[in-house]
Amino acid sequence: MFIKGIKKGKIIELLEEVDFPDNQEVLVEIKKVGDFWSALQDFRARFNN
Repeated sequence: MFIKGIKKGKIIELLEEVDFPDNQEVLVEIKKVGDFWSALQDFRARFNN
């Protein structure tokens, strides 16, 4: 699952709903991006190989 978010202090606000119940533990990979679309293409390339 790849979801864009915005960092606000120690909180990352997700720009989409996620299909997990509240209080569900998750792992998050954080990558700073300048251009969302190039980051999305990079992400897809890593998982399509």
